[in-house]
Amino acid sequence: MLFLSVLDFQTILHVAIDDDKGIDILTKKPLQGTKVTLDASKTVDPDGDNLTFKWWVLSEAGTYSKEVTISNSDSSMATVNIPSNSEGKTFHVICEVTDNGTHNLSSYRRIIFEPDNPARKKDSLNQESGVPTTSAKSAKFRVIISTDFPPVDVCNGKNCKCEPSRCSDPDDVQSMVRFLLYANEFDIEALIASSATFANYAEKQHILDMIDLYDQVDENLRKRDPQYPVADALRAVTVQGRSGTWGKSVDNNIGAGKDSEASEAIIRIVDKPDPRPVYICVWGDCSNIAQAIWKVQNTRSAAELEAFLSKLRIHQIAHQDDTIDWMLENFPDLFIIYSKKTYQGMFGGSDPISNLEWVNMNIRANHGSLGAAYPPAGMACDGVCEGDSPSFLWLLSANRGLNDPEDPTQPSWGGQFKRDGTTNHYIDGIGGSSISTWRPQYQSEFKERADWMLP
Repeated sequence: MLFLSVLDFQTILHVAIDDDKGIDILTKKPLQGTKVTLDASKTVDPDGDNLTFKWWVLSEAGTYSKEVTISNSDSSMATVNIPSNSEGKTFHVICEVTDNGTHNLSSYRRIIFEPDNPARKKDSLNQESGVPTTSAKSAKFRVIISTDFPPVDVCNGKNCKCEPSRCSDPDDVQSMVRFLLYANEFDIEALIASSATFANYAEKQHILDMIDLYDQVDENLRKRDPQYPVADALRAVTVQGRSGTWGKSVDNNIGAGKDSEASEAIIRIVDKPDPRPVYICVWGDCSNIAQAIWKVQNTRSAAELEAFLSKLRIHQIAHQDDTIDWMLENFPDLFIIYSKKTYQGMFGGSDPISNLEWVNMNIRANHGSLGAAYPPAGMACDGVCEGDSPSFLWLLSANRGLNDPEDPTQPSWGGQFKRDGTTNHYIDGIGGSSISTWRPQYQSEFKERADWMLP
């Protein structure tokens, strides 16, 4: 095969990949199970001829012997699907560009892929504390939390006598306490305040109030692991969504003039030149994510939309507005875990390792201001009632080498799901027992990390 590097540099067509107009072989080191978009659209024929593009795998090169799929393989922008079992292997992708001149001359550019593993295996954990080692830092999951977060002093919405702006399900506060105790294991890209409480309004100050409590214990946490973020870093990524969206229709929640600080932040985060996917944990309604997708769909090309969607990993807890239906119906290739009821496996009020007595002893009492903020009950049960926590628990179990986050059909702390036909959507399978079976493990860690808040 004749490659570009053996041809005359000045007179031939140079295949530009991601703004690199040279002739050298390129090397990419993405995480296995992710998708990488390669852009050759800036390739220009020196004679001004029109160009056609073809992307393919050079099967005789590299050490990965199984199939590698490439989406849009006949366009200037293609997406390479990095196999989830390709860690430590290599494969070679060729971009072939042909002009429409008299002799249909072709030029080629080779890209070598050396996939890595996004899940930090058990052998990368500190054997004494269970904290991921510094060498694993680069493999952290990029995470966005979208939460219908109420005031920290929320009134339980069950038979609530407070004003509507304080009445809500306290489960989001419970989940946020647990999440912040694992903040060292994630690259936290955004904390989104979506519409919350019986007043159906979004207020990021509620999250900021919670971060103030974290600020009172984070120095103790960093004694255990210096990777715990400072409170100001979390404040800087706290953003606000639109009010009046919880439980509402598609027409109400997305469309022209409905951008928000949150939806704009999502676009900006996904657009970063970072090959890692963005995991969006949706504790409330989907409207801010859906609005970001709607805007990209209406302002960019089809290839650019596909590239944008390929970086999203959405875990939706329950049906909380109609935009989840819009995403499911319109984007079959978009990665969505839709937990209609599986999340209920977190409800542990009748279990002695997660009931109110356990919570009072191990979390709420004598564990600093953040522990004291943990509500004694949710609307569905007393004790641990964290219906939203499975949206990030599946990533924590992946960090421990228990599952591949790109395959939600595998057992995980966040549940086990089944694929919905040929789509990239995952729906309830076994049910809540696929979460509760892991309760001894995730509760033991929760107790241990709560103790880290103490001097």
